[in-house]
Amino acid sequence: MLLIPLVEQIVGGPMPLWPQVTLQFLFYFPPTSFSAVSIASFLFGNGLPCSLALRLVHKCHDGGATDELLQLIRSLYNKWNTSPDGTHFTVYWDMRLQQFIWLNGSNGLHPEFFTHLGRPCNDTVTGFSSTPRDQLRSSRLFHIRHTVLY
Repeated sequence: MLLIPLVEQIVGGPMPLWPQVTLQFLFYFPPTSFSAVSIASFLFGNGLPCSLALRLVHKCHDGGATDELLQLIRSLYNKWNTSPDGTHFTVYWDMRLQQFIWLNGSNGLHPEFFTHLGRPCNDTVTGFSSTPRDQLRSSRLFHIRHTVLY
């Protein structure tokens, strides 16, 4: 089975409909702790198992994902999996609900919508932009989609 279609099926939508910032962190921006939390929360919150998340990050970074980035994602997954009573770990974009949701432990409120100034945050920029850099990312995604096995 191919990696990208499997990931998209689990996460709940095709990568071109994922938040643009998540795609930028996966394909372009150098890894940081902030990008690791953003990537991990999106993937974890949308139900992607850790092993698939690590493989996806490694492939999207063209094999250049650092050990530190992968270890941070692994440790975040572990923290969230082993903290059933935790609340408000971070916010992520829920693909099925199309809204920002608080990432809570398994015993917490599900879903708990993220609000700003009392109003729901239910929009985000998705997909690749029309910039040349994003078109290169889109081409790379096409290549990964059709060649990388799970």
